[in-house]
Amino acid sequence: MEFFLSAAIGGEITAEVDGAKIIHSLIIKMRKSLKEHFEKSFFEGLNKIKISVYIGGDVSSYCEKTGISVSRYSSTKKEYTAEFCIDKNYWNLEPLLPIKNKFILIMENLLINLGELIEKKLKASGCNFDCKLFKEIVLKSLVEV
Repeated sequence: MEFFLSAAIGGEITAEVDGAKIIHSLIIKMRKSLKEHFEKSFFEGLNKIKISVYIGGDVSSYCEKTGISVSRYSSTKKEYTAEFCIDKNYWNLEPLLPIKNKFILIMENLLINLGELIEKKLKASGCNFDCKLFKEIVLKSLVEV
């Protein structure tokens, strides 16, 4: 299965120096790891996942708050498209963690929630989706970041 992840980083991420550079580096590592792990996997009714992540700055034109803002499935293309938003306020919320840990934490939560949404959509389309395997792949991929 193919896995695509793109990101738009805007504005000041955190008070930390080079917050945007840290996030950019993490996204590159995460993308590589997710692609490698999902490439080896097969999910009935799903050939491709495309995710866009909008981070920091003013993301109000994309979404209102941190979370999954768009989620849709195309049964003809067997493709799932999602958009994640991480607004500038997220970085100062509890728990206060280093930027890497905070980023991995939110991506883990968003990807696991996405797996549950994909499961619902695919079951409605008559396909079996192994949400447990999806979660295992996500967790294994993020550990390598």
